Amino acid sequence: VPGLVFGGVTLVISPLIALMRDQVEGLLRRGIQAAAIDSSMPASWREGVLAQAREGKVQFLYVAPERATQSAFLERLAELPIRLIAVDEAHCISQWGHDFRASYLELAKIRSACPQALWIALTATATRKVQEDIVRYLALREPVVVREPFYRPNFYYAVVYDVDKDKRLFQSLRKLEGSGIVYV
Repeated sequence: VPGLVFGGVTLVISPLIALMRDQVEGLLRRGIQAAAIDSSMPASWREGVLAQAREGKVQFLYVAPERATQSAFLERLAELPIRLIAVDEAHCISQWGHDFRASYLELAKIRSACPQALWIALTATATRKVQEDIVRYLALREPVVVREPFYRPNFYYAVVYDVDKDKRLFQSLRKLEGSGIVYV
């Protein structure tokens, strides 16, 4: 929502290609212009995505932290109307997070290419130490920290033991009215 409100391009830093693709597909289904640049794409496609973003045809641009901190990418980023930088899975910044990625430590480099952009760091798993690391490594100025309890009334959690797991899974899925995640 903030990306839509601010206009321009929202740069989303995301750690997984599958996660980026899923989010891009979801935005496109809603009529929101989105694209991802990842290592599986030929250079010509990557250039095409950047050209579309420069022309205002991409509202949300997804990249991995490794790409976001490359010098050549930072030069290209300076050409785009970046209004918001969203760091997804921000707990990866911290060695105390459960998926530490060293390239997250360098994300503050983006500030030189996009000095006017606002920043938002998003995570569902941040201890106080991880929060401090996020603020420090992203060089956030006067951050507003929003913490919510683990319990969400719109979520349903269940651990199910059943002999016929597949049958039970499909029965549960047929009853589901919204999105769901099955951990096995």
